[in-house]
Amino acid sequence: SQEHSDGTVTLQPVKAPPIWLDLRVERISKLNNSISADGVRLGISCNEPILPLGEQGMEEKTVTANLNATATICSWQIALDAEGRKHDEATVITLSFFSSNLTKESRTLIGLTKVPFLINLTQVLQQSWLPAIATNNWYDILDPKSHTSIGKVQVLVATGMLRQIRGFAA
Repeated sequence: SQEHSDGTVTLQPVKAPPIWLDLRVERISKLNNSISADGVRLGISCNEPILPLGEQGMEEKTVTANLNATATICSWQIALDAEGRKHDEATVITLSFFSSNLTKESRTLIGLTKVPFLINLTQVLQQSWLPAIATNNWYDILDPKSHTSIGKVQVLVATGMLRQIRGFAA
């Protein structure tokens, strides 16, 4: 706010807090190409800018555990700008599956998965403690060259304010 000489105050607009996503890769089926699925490196990108909040260096994670495990394989908590959102425009997270080579330069892209969902701002703001589940489904992992399915991945995306996401049970 800004106070003027006549005693009036001009209020400045308040920026809306970011929308947080809890993105969880729950399961990955056995990949039916010749690449070993004993360990893969997962990367994420989004059709919207990811705010520089939350985990640092979070764009990629190496997964070397049993890919058919019953627990969450890996997860990200990311923030998106809430201002200027269109209610009917889908957010799309892209999961990139790379061979588990140690260096970025020598790794190979083995699959891509697009996870589309809608963020309902009204629902997010009206719920007090729990986040909204945007999606909890199986999606095809597509070969980047042939665009044929090489496996499936189960992805859960919860949306909410930071306190809702932090309180979301693992």
